[in-house]
Amino acid sequence: MTVADARREKARIGELRELLRRADVAYYVDNRPFLADSEYDRLLKELAGIEARHPDLDDPNSPTRRVGGAASEGFETAAHRVPMRSIDNSYDEADVRAWYARCAEGLAAAGVLGGDGELALVCDPKVDGVAIGLRYEQGELVSAVTRGDGERGDVVTANVRAIRAVPLRLEAAGGRVPGILEVRGEIFMPDASFGRINRERADAGEPLFANPRNSTAGTLKSLDPEVVRSRGLRFLAHGLGETSEPLDAGRTWSGSLSALSRLGIPTSPDGVRVEGVDVALAAIASFDARRRTMGFAVDGMVVRLDRLDFQETLGSTAKSPRWCIAFKYPPDQGRTRLRQVEWQVGKGGTLTPRATMDPVPLAGTVVRHATLHNIEEIRRRDIRLGDLVIVEKAGEIIPQVVQPVVEE
Repeated sequence: MTVADARREKARIGELRELLRRADVAYYVDNRPFLADSEYDRLLKELAGIEARHPDLDDPNSPTRRVGGAASEGFETAAHRVPMRSIDNSYDEADVRAWYARCAEGLAAAGVLGGDGELALVCDPKVDGVAIGLRYEQGELVSAVTRGDGERGDVVTANVRAIRAVPLRLEAAGGRVPGILEVRGEIFMPDASFGRINRERADAGEPLFANPRNSTAGTLKSLDPEVVRSRGLRFLAHGLGETSEPLDAGRTWSGSLSALSRLGIPTSPDGVRVEGVDVALAAIASFDARRRTMGFAVDGMVVRLDRLDFQETLGSTAKSPRWCIAFKYPPDQGRTRLRQVEWQVGKGGTLTPRATMDPVPLAGTVVRHATLHNIEEIRRRDIRLGDLVIVEKAGEIIPQVVQPVVEE
């Protein structure tokens, strides 16, 4: 590498760290994302590659070294007894195969895997919501803490207790209840609720939520649990934190899921246990054909090793577990020409822009109109009449103008 190339890469590190930091604040704190998930992941991967070539520029506060997010103002925060790490994302089969090979190699090197047998895996739909840790003591819900930065999160117990999908007391008749059980999962908003809330916000002249995930985050920030109760949030378990005893005698994740269901905790009915990476990829492809019929936003599939002892052997990096990976489906996007912007006036006098475009097929429908959110977003993205723009269905529901095609 030449001196000039090294200088360029070092400058790029600074640019990427700042861009991703702003994206984290916009997504996790302000609930107004400006980068698509796929673009964020691409930039994060680029940053990680450059940092690997320049270890002298290591920074513990780099976006590659943490989960992302921040605790909200107005809420008490609490530390996670077990860190809530994020999951590495993948957008192609080759990444999933490479992850599977790394798992097999790591287990073989540790002396716990021999022969050419296939590894047992569990594939679970990746719900696009807000990660939460529910702590039960002696079967009673005592706290609910958001992911936050992975080490600390917001205590939103009062709001979560208002969500009917979250059990306040575990079903002892369903099996032995551990003295301490932290269930991790996703709080999310069904499509029907999301559409209703955005219609109400439009009528009131308030900015629309960009997607169900942001609507969920905004709801959990409410200081009125009654607002939370009225919005029909749901919960599905996808992991465990601190537990005083194993849920499954066989120490498998599939067995733990069954035990959680018996205790009255919602789990996904679409999770499947498979043998080997080929069958896992087939399950991912099969689920893609019906994920839009789920009634809530699903943006991928999480694939993990089923055996808990294998998970413990492989452990985690500072950011992510080595024993699982998330395959993310590409968003439904299209290109079209922006022809007109209509300004709708809400009850409070707030102006909300609505784009009229050349018809474009998107997620099984033909789209002619999309939200532009507000005037600040139009200015920040430099969207102009006549632009060729990228349109995306947020949460597979509401079309939104993502950005202009600058090269055009």
